[in-house]
Amino acid sequence: MIPFAIIGLTFILKYGSILDYPRSQIRKLNPFFEELFKCSLCLGFWSGLFVGLVSQENLLLFPFYGAAISFFADQFLELIQTAIIKLEG
Repeated sequence: MIPFAIIGLTFILKYGSILDYPRSQIRKLNPFFEELFKCSLCLGFWSGLFVGLVSQENLLLFPFYGAAISFFADQFLELIQTAIIKLEG
């Protein structure tokens, strides 16, 4: 369940339309945030850290685990979307 929580948090923060306005305001604060919200690997790291803190699990492992699974999940979705576009076109 925890991997899905990390991936879900990452995807909501990166793609969630309900967070478009807050995300755009945060991006304006610092170039760090602009890059953070573009990168599923980076955002996955911070999502893993947050989930690790909340769940009181292995705090050292969760950020790296979150980065890896968020990156692979994002790449997998991108691959599926590319395949669908090629099949439709």
